[in-house]
Amino acid sequence: MNPTPEPAAAAASAAAATEPAPAPMPLPPPGPTAEEAAKFVADSEARLAAIRTLERSRQASSKTLLLDLASDPDEDIRREAQKSLRAIDARLARGEWLGLAFAGRSVLTWGFEVGGRRAASTVLSELRLELVERRLRSQPLALDGAEAGEIAA
Repeated sequence: MNPTPEPAAAAASAAAATEPAPAPMPLPPPGPTAEEAAKFVADSEARLAAIRTLERSRQASSKTLLLDLASDPDEDIRREAQKSLRAIDARLARGEWLGLAFAGRSVLTWGFEVGGRRAASTVLSELRLELVERRLRSQPLALDGAEAGEIAA
């Protein structure tokens, strides 16, 4: 068995080595600015529909686009953009309140846990003291052979 390469495989390898590497894919152009979008959508009804679509969008750039449209010279466009901005702000405020409610609940849970542990520690200490006091009153000489540590624990 001779480890020489097959002639067809050697020819394919040589052809692959001489072929140029494929060119990298060009990056897509950035999205249009608000001014460019306004030029493309000159029709008032279409712009109003776009504003309503931005209001329902969950993307962060929607609010930026609506802020640009809130200063539009057309009164209807400006009013609709401001209404959409208020709706987005209300939706964000609900999320913030929900986050605060969960954080508050966590703080209350922690506080109850700390208070419970302190109360349990206090009750346990009082019970131990009462047991030692009772033991010392009933059997001051402790002739039953119990060790002091057994009584306190």
